[in-house]
Formats: sequence, structure tokens, C-alpha cells
Amino acid sequence: MKAIILAGGKGSRFTPITDTVPKALLPINENKVLIELILDMLPEKIDNVIISTKYLGYLIEEKIGSQYQNKKILYAKQPQDQDGTWPPVYCAREYINEGEVFCVFNCDDIFNTKELEHIIENPIIGIGVTPTILPAKYHGVRTTADWYMDKLERHPNDNREELISDIFTNGFFILDSKIFNFPPIALIDGEFGLPQTILAQKETYPLFVHQMNYWQPCNTFEDLEKIKSKL
Repeated sequence: MKAIILAGGKGSRFTPITDTVPKALLPINENKVLIELILDMLPEKIDNVIISTKYLGYLIEEKIGSQYQNKKILYAKQPQDQDGTWPPVYCAREYINEGEVFCVFNCDDIFNTKELEHIIENPIIGIGVTPTILPAKYHGVRTTADWYMDKLERHPNDNREELISDIFTNGFFILDSKIFNFPPIALIDGEFGLPQTILAQKETYPLFVHQMNYWQPCNTFEDLEKIKSKL
């Protein structure tokens, strides 16, 4: 099975470290960088990985190379003038065969390998979600009665940084090659969103909601310290 890892971001919250390296290469300890943790967590069934790069992508290629343990590594370059979560997936389409099912991960979201193994054992097209606490600016997930994605709902809080408890998308997807025919959906900031693009096709391309208990994002220095403390 193939996986696409989105690794094009600079990681502005991690300056000055990311002034010279991309977020994917944030050092975790003397032996590991962030994207290596993502590669380490992937189940054995995922044997081909396409890393989508943009900011200082050549450094990721130099660090990871064409083979990581037992996984073949390929690279796709995201256009410099396109931002969001849709372009880095779309630019990897040349490596995905017609009708092929594949996974999508961010380079800064860590999951439990056992949970991933269970989900991809019999893969169902869908999106990963986790109950957690995040700022109100992130949309909550609303589902149908049979646990398919219905919509992303904006929280009404005036303070968009106020922390709230809800079910949120966690950056994990199981998709197939059909998505490359979908017209991308632009967000208000000009970026193109992967979940929004796919959700716009929910009548003909329903997304099953994969409930996942463990999710550790790496969006702040506090998150980075949490990750380091668990190694």
C-alpha cells in the first residue's frame, strides 16, 4: 500500500530553527527528525511512500533518500505558488495507479501504529478524527447516523483561540485515485483544502469517519516537547 506524506511546510511557529530547515526535519533527539517518527509509525503494509515537498525540499531528500528501512521513498514537488493541503496530494498523482487506494498523512501528526494497522487491514475510503481540545478556529466534525462525514461546522466563539472540546479531523485519510478528478475548493485565505475538496463530493464520494484515539500533532514547541518526552 502507498502513503503520501505532506512535508512542504516551513513551520513558521518553529523559527528560528526552521529558517534553515523545513518543519519535517525538526530535530527530536540526536538520532531522529520529525518525519522519521512519521515513517517509523507506518504499518509494514505501507511499503511505498511519496513525500510531497516544497520549502527546502532538497534537504528532506538528502536526509531520507530513496529507501527508509523496508519502505521505498519517492518525492513529489508541490508548486511554489500553491498552498494548502490539496496541492501536495495532487502533485503526487503520477505515482498513484488508476483505482488504487492509498493513505495520506501530514509530516507533523503522530498516530498509534496498532490503530493504523487495524484501519488499513480492510481499508475504507474515509477521514481520521479524534476527540480532543483545540482552538475554536478549527471546525468540528459532524457525521451522519452511520458514521459518514456530513460537514465541518464552524464554532460560534468570538475568541477564535479559545480552547474547546470537540471531534476534529486529524490529518489522516484513506482515498483512491478518483479524487484527482475533483475540482479543488479554495478557502478564504486562498489555500486549497483537501477535506473541503473531498467533502464537496460527498454525495458520490462518501467519507467514512475513522475514529482514532491517539493523535499527537506537532504545531508548537510545547507539542514538540511532549513528543520528545515520550521517546
